[in-house]
Amino acid sequence: MRRTVLLASLLAFCASPHAAQGGHIALYSDPAGTDCGIYDTEPDGYYVYVFHVNALGATGVQFSVPNPPCSQLTYIGDLHVFNISFGDSQNGVAVAYGTCRTGTFMIMQIAYATNGLTDPCCSYPIQPDTREPSEIIGVDCNFEQYAMSGSPAIINPNATCQCSVPVEDTSWGQIKSLYQQ
Repeated sequence: MRRTVLLASLLAFCASPHAAQGGHIALYSDPAGTDCGIYDTEPDGYYVYVFHVNALGATGVQFSVPNPPCSQLTYIGDLHVFNISFGDSQNGVAVAYGTCRTGTFMIMQIAYATNGLTDPCCSYPIQPDTREPSEIIGVDCNFEQYAMSGSPAIINPNATCQCSVPVEDTSWGQIKSLYQQ
């Protein structure tokens, strides 16, 4: 009986308002997720931080972040935040969060060696997984897939190509739902 009540509680949680879709995948140059300008000038290498931004209830994502042709960064490897991840950032990666998550949180880090040769204003986009060529995919708390967008970073930004953190349209009800449990 106790097990049945626990299972019912878990199912109710997953069917709660946290099952809403939302958010986007974004690239940042800092682990706080505040700067989308990436610099090819660090002598000891560089990490690009991948975040799920403004998740309204997600259990996973699938996307790719291949090093763009305009970049002179050398890909080293990925460091995953979550234990269940398949693939790599360059060809396509699927990440399971393990629980229904909301808000903004880091998904992974991409390690690069730098050489200072990337031209300014090199756009670094997030793309669909090469195995799912049509879209970036999110998985909500009911395990339903939905299309997501990606916010690119800029390698070596300057005054002519500064990157900006996107702002998403929202409603007061969506904001309140982030704080209601």
